[in-house]
Amino acid sequence: MCRPWGIDASRRAYHERDHVARVLQESLLPPRLPEIDGLEVAARYVPGEGMVGGDFYDVFALGDGAFGAAIGDVQGKDARAAAMTSVVRHSLRTSAQTRGPSESLVVANQIVLQEQEPSDPRFASAALARIEREGDGFRIVLASAGHPPALVVRADGRVEACHAPGTLLGITEEAEIEDAETLLAPGDALVLYTDGLIEARSPDGILGEERVRELLAREAGATADGLATELGALAADFSRLRRRDDLALLIARVSP
Repeated sequence: MCRPWGIDASRRAYHERDHVARVLQESLLPPRLPEIDGLEVAARYVPGEGMVGGDFYDVFALGDGAFGAAIGDVQGKDARAAAMTSVVRHSLRTSAQTRGPSESLVVANQIVLQEQEPSDPRFASAALARIEREGDGFRIVLASAGHPPALVVRADGRVEACHAPGTLLGITEEAEIEDAETLLAPGDALVLYTDGLIEARSPDGILGEERVRELLAREAGATADGLATELGALAADFSRLRRRDDLALLIARVSP
């Protein structure tokens, strides 16, 4: 039985567009994560439906043995979202070399405002952490620009937020962004994620932060990679494997 040529052409065009979108998205993520002595680092990116999204994560070296960890979500799922994602990621990498997290996000906000299309302004949420060795653990200084709260999983199963609410990037020139601090002891983990995790949807509603906290409490003591795998599975199972939004995860765990 012959199929109409137009259907085959449309399918080819769709698959080609999807392939281009995936390649473009991969270019917005680091090709590999750095090795950090005493710290396990794991990440996941799960694409949603449709064109390329604006979710990203990044881990990069700073001076004096410190590292930066960033995660973010740019509004939209198209080429403009991808372009703004690149702008945000690059600005955070650059500004974090000489500034703390909150100041770096303020700089990123100014750059986003400068790069916005007047007819189609895009905003973004982002979180940036400075990770630095302290004794047998790591000190975390973290700032958020309208991003979901970072979670800290203690080795004993307690789950805490490390969060200071801040203004989304690209909304106003007077962004209010502050730093929060915590200390990770051996076995503790820092969990950064985009809203594709807590807003995973099913006929029962959205996944929500409480279910995420419950899983993290149960999995306390798991490796960074293990936590990333379990969180990805939680979102996939809840949404019945149909993901409308992208999901990015970034986890740093102090080696026991």
